[in-house]
Amino acid sequence: MAYKSVKKYEAFKENPFIEKAIEDIKVIRKTQVMRSKNRDEIQMIVNSDSEVVGHTAFMKFVEVDEEKFAKLYLSQFTAFWELPKSAIRVFGFIINILKPKKDEFYLEMTKCLEYTQYKHPKDVLSGLSNLI
Repeated sequence: MAYKSVKKYEAFKENPFIEKAIEDIKVIRKTQVMRSKNRDEIQMIVNSDSEVVGHTAFMKFVEVDEEKFAKLYLSQFTAFWELPKSAIRVFGFIINILKPKKDEFYLEMTKCLEYTQYKHPKDVLSGLSNLI
């Protein structure tokens, strides 16, 4: 690709992609139920026959983006500069299969090959070794 001066590109006063990005965000409401782990703090609901018919819980409604989101620390971003393409593809797969609040994952080769669009497991293993 031939070099093109930055000054030759169109200048924008506002981000031209923001409107489309906002349209694509699917916000859903989730309910988080919080129950006390301390039995002394649990309040019971009792009917007129003194039978426990329920317990209290606090509910919080949260609006969240339905798309997957991964947090990347900018201070670590420079580590990507030296990574080969295979490592970046495998890293993308790993980011997509990680579960929140978990620090381990099972790498299923067939799914990783499909995601990375590689034909041979050696390409995935090469990318994985570059990440380690």
